[in-house]
Amino acid sequence: MNYKFLPVAVLCVLLVFPLVSASSVTRTLSKTTIAPGESITVSINVDLTKGETFYVIDEIIPQGFTASNPSNDGSTTDKGHVKWVTIQDAKSTTLTYTLTAPQNEGTYHFSGQYGLDGTDEIMGIGGQNTITVSKSAPPASSSLIIAVVIVLVLLIIAAVVLLRKKS
Repeated sequence: MNYKFLPVAVLCVLLVFPLVSASSVTRTLSKTTIAPGESITVSINVDLTKGETFYVIDEIIPQGFTASNPSNDGSTTDKGHVKWVTIQDAKSTTLTYTLTAPQNEGTYHFSGQYGLDGTDEIMGIGGQNTITVSKSAPPASSSLIIAVVIVLVLLIIAAVVLLRKKS
């Protein structure tokens, strides 16, 4: 038998396997710096690539924060946790919940874990895991209002200067 192709076949297999991604659960925050008492949306992306049929997710929010409105029948009954359990027909999806900051400023950290069928391993939720609460974090809408006011003031000044030059 001719085995000259074997090294090429092994190399091809080694190159292809890293392209096959593993299933994962990752966190994304709509903002990473917020004001005390402000609420944001937290997204948990469930990416199932190996045909899993069930998953369990336990999102642990930073101490002092409040979670509410979890999507897809999530639960916030355990203080400091947002939990999802899908026991059949699991699909890749994005889960969300509302997170409200405490009044205390500081940098806070998320944690959390998940399990998938087909593995005995409990894995940590990836993605963004830090949020900062700061009084100097203006809400997005006030930044827009300030920018509009500045533009209007500049336009008024320009109009006054042009009118004086014509007089």
